[in-house]
Amino acid sequence: MKRKPKVLMLASVASMIDQFNLPNIRLLLNMGYEVHVTCNFREGNTCDKKRVRTLVKMLRGMQVFLHQWDCPRAVCPVKNGFLAYRQLLGLMGRVRFAWIHCHSPVGGALARLAAHRNGIPVLYTAHGFHFYKGAPIKNWLLYYPVEKLLSLWTDMLVTVNREDYRMAKRRLYAKQVCWIPGIGVDSSRFRALGDADRARIRERICKKYQIAQDAVCLLSVGELSRRKNHQVVLQAVWILRQRGQKVCYLICGQGVCGEKLKQQAATLGITDSIRMTGYVQAVEELYQAADLFVFPSLQEGLPAALMEAMAAGLACVVSDIRGNRELLKLTFSPTDARQLADLLEFMIQNPKLRLQYGRYNQMKIKSYELAVVQRKMLDIYHTMQIKYEKRVQKEAADNPKQDQPYDPADSADNHAACCVRVLMAVYNGAKYLRQQLDSILCQQGVTVSLLIRDDGSCDGSMEILHEYACRYPNLSVYTGRHKGAAGSFFDLMQRTDTDSAYYAFADQDDVWHPAKLRRAVSLLQKEDASLPLLYGADVLCATADLKRRWKSPQRIRRAVSFGNALMENRCKGCTEVFNRKLLTLVREHPPGGGTMHDWWMYLTAARFGTVLYDTKTYILYRQHENNTIGAQDSLSARWFRRIRHARQKKHLLTSQAAKFCSICQEQAAAGSIQHTDTEADEILHILCSIGKTPGSRLRILCDRRLYRQSLLDGIVCRILLAVGYL
Repeated sequence: MKRKPKVLMLASVASMIDQFNLPNIRLLLNMGYEVHVTCNFREGNTCDKKRVRTLVKMLRGMQVFLHQWDCPRAVCPVKNGFLAYRQLLGLMGRVRFAWIHCHSPVGGALARLAAHRNGIPVLYTAHGFHFYKGAPIKNWLLYYPVEKLLSLWTDMLVTVNREDYRMAKRRLYAKQVCWIPGIGVDSSRFRALGDADRARIRERICKKYQIAQDAVCLLSVGELSRRKNHQVVLQAVWILRQRGQKVCYLICGQGVCGEKLKQQAATLGITDSIRMTGYVQAVEELYQAADLFVFPSLQEGLPAALMEAMAAGLACVVSDIRGNRELLKLTFSPTDARQLADLLEFMIQNPKLRLQYGRYNQMKIKSYELAVVQRKMLDIYHTMQIKYEKRVQKEAADNPKQDQPYDPADSADNHAACCVRVLMAVYNGAKYLRQQLDSILCQQGVTVSLLIRDDGSCDGSMEILHEYACRYPNLSVYTGRHKGAAGSFFDLMQRTDTDSAYYAFADQDDVWHPAKLRRAVSLLQKEDASLPLLYGADVLCATADLKRRWKSPQRIRRAVSFGNALMENRCKGCTEVFNRKLLTLVREHPPGGGTMHDWWMYLTAARFGTVLYDTKTYILYRQHENNTIGAQDSLSARWFRRIRHARQKKHLLTSQAAKFCSICQEQAAAGSIQHTDTEADEILHILCSIGKTPGSRLRILCDRRLYRQSLLDGIVCRILLAVGYL
């Protein structure tokens, strides 16, 4: 079965996804894409937290992949933008996207920078350029040069009003520029009701917000921000009150300017004429209850709230700015409160004219219907799809099939042969768990399934695991009593099925390169599958925030072998990938408590099969205060740690060798193994007989078949073995 191409939908905040892009996401899903959404679900949203939770639940129900992105909405501080850019690079490194669709000025800029670096085509929807006719000079100095540069890396630029479209065609360098009539409005949702229904709704709204029935109700819907310019309406309401008009101004929305507006109303003495509703999800009733819609913004692209009010049959008074002018002619200067007051007074005194304007608005908005916009968006998405398919064909022509990395989608046989079952043990890992799960689920070139054991977490790890289990059918979770890291992994090996070709261990706090499993499988497939096979690799250590990275100091300098495995573990569990034969061998003869799972796999594979060690790094090995084992980045730190743990490791090597020797005898008696190695048996006997036979202590000092990767480590280890400590 061919894998779905992946598309990233990107916006600065979740409310932009909710208000503008749900229909677009449905289009992409219907076209057969796997849709990923990244935005800031936590901060900066114009809707409340309850609505964000509802949105998240809805998107997950649609099988959309969600990624938290700490995108700022302002240029300053620059540090926040840089961190958001690094987040995007990480996401694009883990997931190979066919193309991305981005929105919002800051988010769109960061997205295009990251996409250009990764060679990903970009569709950018500009919901209103910050530079336009009449814009402040600072906007032209700041935003225009940036947008002009970024347009070079924009495959398709979509504008939502004709003024921006003409600007983009004339001055920007995007490969293709097109226009759509806004985000579209669903007229059936906002259609004007009959007089009786409207009267009933108005009575309920007036009672809820304590509005006099005979007052003229003015309505504004939008974020409480400086750009929405609600303060000019407050001044106009004060003027109307001075002229004896009985009005009530209903403001629907939330934002940073809420308290300032309340203070301004109190200063003007019109608090009793102002009602601030906060965020309202079912805003349709407010449109039906209002007499006039006022939209005083200083800057807009093509305002959705205005289109909704027009669809509801409301007469609308709007500021004379781009976007508003495209929809209506009844405008006022956004800084002239007296002109607005005059216009409102004229409309208040002419109710029949308001009805005529309302009917005109309903007719006008038909060309901006959601269905019209969706047809245009479908054409745009098809254009992006054609660009993607041409790029894939070109890459295939430039790189013949035999030179391509292993791809499980090529055939059913390959698909079945390249299934990797990832075994993960989790204990209080909520802090880094999502990032690791995402990196595993985004592996390329293999089919991944996960079996996860929770070792009794109490920090929210289980909630995260259940969330992922609901989203991903290839992820299974179970919990058990606390056994520690090694005990959990041995339990996972006992619990897992044996229908996968390969298996891998995973820690809870690392980050995998997208090609990690594909690299391991491609090397393992070249070996004799009838033998136990184990793949291990170097790691790239990183700080907890992943900002500082360094190559692990524990490097492979000599070949991995059974003699090395008896003396130390050089195959970290987080890198280990092994075949079904090795899994079956270990779980038929488990070592019991006190043995590290990854070391035991190294011992078993080195004795009875083949160990492949890769010096390339495909994992970020996160180092933090909660690491069970970890890696130190200095020689002194490593030696201090060894001295500190010396008592815990007393007789470790000899007792482990004796245990392995006993199990080898069990396996030989049970017929589990046919692979014999006289030399391996001899060096195992040397280690097990220290102090028991004449000359055994001298032999351990001289036998070069038993070694550690570091010469100094090896000398110290041999001395400790000879004196009977290890």
